[in-house]
Amino acid sequence: MRREPSVDAHAHVISPFAKIPEGPGNKPAPAAFRTQEEFYGVLAGHGITHGLIVQPSCYQHDNEVTLAAVEHGPRNALKAIAIPAADVASEDLDAMTRRGAIGMRVNLISLDPGFFERPDAKRLLRMLQERDWWLQIHVRASDFPKYEKVIRAAYDGGKIIFDHFGRPDVAAGIEEPGFARLLAFARDVRPAVKISAAYRSSKERFPWQDCDAHVAAVIEAFGIERCVWGSDWPFVNYENDVTYLQTFEWLARVVPDGADRRKVLWENPARLFGFSQASNEERTR
Repeated sequence: MRREPSVDAHAHVISPFAKIPEGPGNKPAPAAFRTQEEFYGVLAGHGITHGLIVQPSCYQHDNEVTLAAVEHGPRNALKAIAIPAADVASEDLDAMTRRGAIGMRVNLISLDPGFFERPDAKRLLRMLQERDWWLQIHVRASDFPKYEKVIRAAYDGGKIIFDHFGRPDVAAGIEEPGFARLLAFARDVRPAVKISAAYRSSKERFPWQDCDAHVAAVIEAFGIERCVWGSDWPFVNYENDVTYLQTFEWLARVVPDGADRRKVLWENPARLFGFSQASNEERTR
């Protein structure tokens, strides 16, 4: 059976068998614990052929669960966004790359709001650029202005992608100063963005229509060719409120044009992250 290739560009694996350390980072409830096999099943069950697994903040800098999920999944169908420590050795970054990591997530909300102030941050970002890694930034739009200059300086010319369409404060409207600055940054620097996790910004239940204006503004500013979709599975802290199918139906509503949706689901992530249809063919034989 052949299926149209598609990428879930933002999901997590939170294993019930791995210890969650003390300290910063989100502390998921047991309802969010899902094995890598369950993740593979969710993708297959919804017709999604490829996935980008993002290191959750709960594991901090221990990337083993995330990288193992990539290695043990369908051949060539999965990649990872890791969270290496600021003092990571060069050879350890190379090992992560060999295991499928293509980027680093900087979580300025729940894990490390002071990342860019750390003495080793400049060194780490330089090593990421040498390996052509993505810098994935998780920041609330209202906080973006205080990070904008340092992001420009720290990763000038590098590949940048923003989580969850910038985590806007939807109640403040699209004129909110931080969100407006993010849109201006997008037009200037041309980063990529994930159209994902509307439920984290919405004040309403599904279909999260109060986010519509912000999503439309993000697509206009970033450009449809720089947008990818992610489910945010297993919906940490919202496990009983959100389903995988809802996130997919939401995308179909906010990106109603079929050609644009194909770009978001496949053409863009294939180009940006290096996925190939050959791995889809191997998976579906």
